[in-house]
Amino acid sequence: MLSIHSIAAADAKASALYYESLARRDDYYSSQIEPDGYWIGSGAEKLGLRGNLREGELARLLEGFHPTAEKALSRTAGDDHKPGWDCTFSVPKSVSVLWAVADNELRADIERAHGTAVAYATGYLEREAVSTRHGLGGTLRQPVMLSGGIVAAAFQHGTSRAIDPNLHTHVIIANVTPRGRSVDLDTKHKMSAGALYRCELAHGLRDMGFAIERDGDSFRVAGVPQSLVEHWSQRRAEILAELARTGNTSARASEVAALATRQPKEEVSREVLFNRWCVEAKEHGFNAERVSSLCAERTATITADRQLATPSHLMETVTEKNSTVSRLQILHATALDAQGIADGIRVESRVAEIIGDRAVVTLSPKVRSASQEWIKSGERYTTTDMLEKERVMLDRAQAMSSMQQHRVERSIVDAALQASPTLSDQQRSAVRHLVSDSGGLCVLQGYAGAGKTFVLGVARAAWEAADYQVLGTAVSNRASRQLQTETGMPTWNTTKLQTQLDLKRIVFDRHTILVVDEAGMQSTKQLASLLERAASRGAKVVLVGDTRQLQAIDAGAPMRAIAERIGVCELTDVRRQQSLQDRHVAKLFRDGRAEEALQILGEQGRIHVTRDMRTAARSAAEQALGDRDAGKSTLCIAATHSQVRDINTATRVVLKDRGDVAREGVVVKTTGGYREFCEGDRIIFGKKAYFGAHTDESRTVWNGAVGTVISVAQQADYKAKLNIRLDHSNEVIAVHSGEFQQLDHGYASTVHKAQGSTVDTCHVLCGELTGREWSYVAGSRHRQEVNFYTSKDFVADLARDMSQARQNDMAVDYDRQLGVEHGKEQRSHDMDLERG
Repeated sequence: MLSIHSIAAADAKASALYYESLARRDDYYSSQIEPDGYWIGSGAEKLGLRGNLREGELARLLEGFHPTAEKALSRTAGDDHKPGWDCTFSVPKSVSVLWAVADNELRADIERAHGTAVAYATGYLEREAVSTRHGLGGTLRQPVMLSGGIVAAAFQHGTSRAIDPNLHTHVIIANVTPRGRSVDLDTKHKMSAGALYRCELAHGLRDMGFAIERDGDSFRVAGVPQSLVEHWSQRRAEILAELARTGNTSARASEVAALATRQPKEEVSREVLFNRWCVEAKEHGFNAERVSSLCAERTATITADRQLATPSHLMETVTEKNSTVSRLQILHATALDAQGIADGIRVESRVAEIIGDRAVVTLSPKVRSASQEWIKSGERYTTTDMLEKERVMLDRAQAMSSMQQHRVERSIVDAALQASPTLSDQQRSAVRHLVSDSGGLCVLQGYAGAGKTFVLGVARAAWEAADYQVLGTAVSNRASRQLQTETGMPTWNTTKLQTQLDLKRIVFDRHTILVVDEAGMQSTKQLASLLERAASRGAKVVLVGDTRQLQAIDAGAPMRAIAERIGVCELTDVRRQQSLQDRHVAKLFRDGRAEEALQILGEQGRIHVTRDMRTAARSAAEQALGDRDAGKSTLCIAATHSQVRDINTATRVVLKDRGDVAREGVVVKTTGGYREFCEGDRIIFGKKAYFGAHTDESRTVWNGAVGTVISVAQQADYKAKLNIRLDHSNEVIAVHSGEFQQLDHGYASTVHKAQGSTVDTCHVLCGELTGREWSYVAGSRHRQEVNFYTSKDFVADLARDMSQARQNDMAVDYDRQLGVEHGKEQRSHDMDLERG
């Protein structure tokens, strides 16, 4: 695995001291804690830096000075110089087990394989990810190789914080070249570099004779006892459990937790550790002889057990989440597939073969207008199947929009409108469009808070008065349940609806109206299937949503593409926010003008900047609890799961201090990590599950369902029984954590889960991974007030990041460079049949 962290200027000396202090120049396998660091990178060679580092050299480099000469390399050399990046390459756990138990000769071979993989991946980063800035304002970028390459130092370490075997290497890339230029490291290459590292490592281990098996996105060595892997993960589990109990996640907290769970302090030199690890391994039937035999069993037959995926299969996999992909995405997918089969050089050459395959279509951007943010620069790639699927879907949408048989008589529509006198003129026009003036497919696009669901409720009444069956669907359970509650139409999440249609428990016909809510979150695959089913049975489909809100997780932006083809009915008059200025702010976020929106909110005192994100999370939590105490409905949301956890942790600290949540509880292992649950805690479920009969909705939970813990009971091995009262039914269910682990604290949520919600106040934690769509959803959930919380580390770039569009693209958005159009006549024939 590969992790990349920027080193802060204030931490430069401490970081250098840490790495140097672990390395001793005594006998390698006796009193030395970790081996010496060594120089790596083309730039280091150009400066004459070879072999091992000496004391003080890394500290000088991280401050911008020449490591061995009395001169500055960087113009910014000194205490305020930005040091660089820590790129940490870690072997899979099974490899750490081999390394810990092997004899000295085989252990050295494993270290060489690891070092070779580190060197290859570092070279990839140097070639592809690191650049220098040139020109006025630094707007031009050049590969770092043109400025002499990277200057880096590598430090091999062998233990985790829990003193378990964990072979890894820190590669410290300095923020300076031999020619004195600062550098940029583009972290979008992190996943590919990590995958190439694992390819090289797996290849080296396979050449040594080990059998390699895929393990998710990584690999494992066959024959390593899983019990030993788990045993050497147990100390880490104890630390994580202690962190869960105390509510801390920082590195310093990890050290404290390690001390709190450790037996009396022991010597940790490598000699002592290797001896201890061998004793522990024998208890699991594993020793140096067994490690050697794993090599001997395979030495004669080192050929790969698997073959590289075909170009069409690999592209089918990589386009599940994106309609078009970059060369970098293809490289990452190829490297993941090649672990244990090919080395890094073969992987990189394989990418060219895939791009040239007949099943792959090379695309180039059209001339992009200012409103087409979804069109990405550079060459893009897709498959002939994806391109055909999109074209068929759009042709079908065009044909359906021309169907006239679902138009309801005006008198019936008038009666439904008269029964809802609070509708605005714009909403009344929208109802007429949906029910009387549109064809077999129409699109209702509405700003957040413009009353789309209210319009659908009135339209449902009109359709049902005309003897139509009205059904609803949405991607998420939360959105589908909300649609059903607020409109009265039977609604299912899209996956379940497809299953019900397959089982013929739901049947479409010419008297069916299907409402697809939050349609902007539907993928091409999902929506294409729904349209095909509806068209074949003569049903009408109504797409409802906002293409400026959050996008589909899987590939495509079909609602946007269909709207461009057939047109839309729009609701632009926002009613949710009570303040006209708040409505204006929400629109500014929608238009990508976050700087103006944040300026207005700042003038109102609703932008809160703290020293760090944990403090910001606590501030958001305290304000939200104050609103709840005042009887207001409120919501805390964030961009990442780690930020959500920070809000949850901060909220629980306050609630424990107030006595609303019990001081002590149980620590359990969940899919998100270790969590402490106490009596009084709010819980959110991450997966649908039945705690009664499948027909008993009152004892069924879904992804996003919430409840309150009313009692807990600890069991063995971080398992527990939780009695939880469900919000939607007031029923109490017993959840055994060993059987159901999709649980978390329910005081905050990601913005994805919050889309479609309406509350009095909203408190938003914003740092990394924001964007225009994210900001628009976050800034439009409230009726009365929204507050944003961030840290001084993010505030400077906040407006830029919150204005950046992150919309999905479609293959049809681009001009084609390769590929032959096919299937036009067949598509035309299919459309004629559907019209008939």
